[in-house]
Amino acid sequence: MTKPFFIVAALAVLLAGGLEAKNLAYIFTGTDQFGTIDLDTGAFTQLGNTGVKLSGLGVAQGALYGGQNGGSTLYQVNLADGSLTVVGTGNIAYYDTGSTTKGLYAIDGSFKLYSVDPASGAVTLIGPTGVVPGEYTGMSTNSKSLYLTVSSNLYVLNTTTGAATLLGNTGTSAIGAMVFEGGKLYAGVYSPYQVDTLNTSTGEGTFVSDPSGNLAGNFWGLAPSVLLNIAPDKLKFAPQALDTTSPPQNVTLTNNGFVAMKVSSIETSGDFSQSNTCGTSLPAQGTCTITVWFTPTQTGKITGSVKIVDTAGGSPQKISLSGTGK
Repeated sequence: MTKPFFIVAALAVLLAGGLEAKNLAYIFTGTDQFGTIDLDTGAFTQLGNTGVKLSGLGVAQGALYGGQNGGSTLYQVNLADGSLTVVGTGNIAYYDTGSTTKGLYAIDGSFKLYSVDPASGAVTLIGPTGVVPGEYTGMSTNSKSLYLTVSSNLYVLNTTTGAATLLGNTGTSAIGAMVFEGGKLYAGVYSPYQVDTLNTSTGEGTFVSDPSGNLAGNFWGLAPSVLLNIAPDKLKFAPQALDTTSPPQNVTLTNNGFVAMKVSSIETSGDFSQSNTCGTSLPAQGTCTITVWFTPTQTGKITGSVKIVDTAGGSPQKISLSGTGK
């Protein structure tokens, strides 16, 4: 695949979780630079180099990944300096990498879509996109839908079949990466060299900013500034006597990103209750705990959830809860 911030002191504050900012992203370039970019101003701060050319960036379970461009290896990216750790290999020659808020995906040189297991690097063929392969491509991160650009066109991919639906023309000739931030789909364009937002209904691009700083390569990957991991994502309680309360179970939220995550609400449904240490903001590199109790009011299987409304991709997140009243 060919693809064509912020003041340093401010970045240090962000990493400490002391400043909340909007519309920032991790960026990987065609010269293997890894850093952060203010999408609205174009300001770039380099954190390091990957040492390997990745086909793009994708997010899964609060971590950042990339498939080796033209190779079969999946890497996890160190968020502090861009160094890489091998996850595993799959039966694919990576052409681009992207993700939704639910999964990690890739395309090969014939533009077939694959799902990627972030734990092993194994890939599963989903199906052909139906898009004619092109030299200039970009995949998205952090949205519920998976977007693909080829030359000047924006598509949305069906992650069940692989089929692409054309949304429209972006008005540019080359986009290398996309990220959904602040309710907008941002695109890293390299002809002309700029940041745009894309209309997800029509594909139309709107100029936002010119890149600045020591950004020396074209956009190859963009990823969100908040990287939320929830562990575990489901809880099962032992059978509990009616109108009595179970021992507590805990869920840990971790923000692996470089911007604080705002928390609007945390609520339970069903015969479950919770308390938490999250407050209204989870700082960068911070963790908090949600403690859940089960108090059945009827016999038989009972289900519920913890719903978390926040500024991470895919909000609201839900933690599945189940138990049995006896």
